[in-house]
Amino acid sequence: MKGNKLGFTTGLFPPRIAYGVSLLDIVMKITCAWCQKTITETPGPKTEVSYGICPDCMGNLLGPSRMILSEFLNSIELPILVTDEHGGIRQANRAAERTLGNGVCQVQGKRFGVVIECTNAEVMGECGMSPYCSGCAFRRSIFDTYRDGKPCYGEYSKHKVVTTTGPTAKQFRYSTTKTGNSVVVAIDGVQDLPIEP
Repeated sequence: MKGNKLGFTTGLFPPRIAYGVSLLDIVMKITCAWCQKTITETPGPKTEVSYGICPDCMGNLLGPSRMILSEFLNSIELPILVTDEHGGIRQANRAAERTLGNGVCQVQGKRFGVVIECTNAEVMGECGMSPYCSGCAFRRSIFDTYRDGKPCYGEYSKHKVVTTTGPTAKQFRYSTTKTGNSVVVAIDGVQDLPIEP
């Protein structure tokens, strides 16, 4: 794995997944990003791992111990974002700061597209304002999870992003879980992609 100038980690996905070859033979194992306990696992010919937060760890976050949110998030090695019902980032852990190349203060209140410098967000001045944003898998997952409370695991979202060397493409693999009036997003990986014409 290697990082680029924006702090994104590359090389996390096998090429057959990265370039959209059928995912029908891939089985998902969901592991708690905090305690590493298996949440769900479906047996099959090939297993891919995604991350979420198990009920016990979520209980630690919301339960009587009242661990400070930033301490809890920073104890997780995986990049974690906590978003509101509109997709605005409420909190991010240190791993997310490193992966996205922005500090917590720089991302709070902003939507994901603005933080990753998605070209659609840049053109419109805000994430979610472009006609292309309605098809954004990342936004849809957050809104669906917030609305119906059902987690999404091992989802993919592709974005054209602006860099100092010009536009590039990134694919994010992530999971979403609702807690209270927030959606917790665990970013399983980021991969550089060729820009499609």
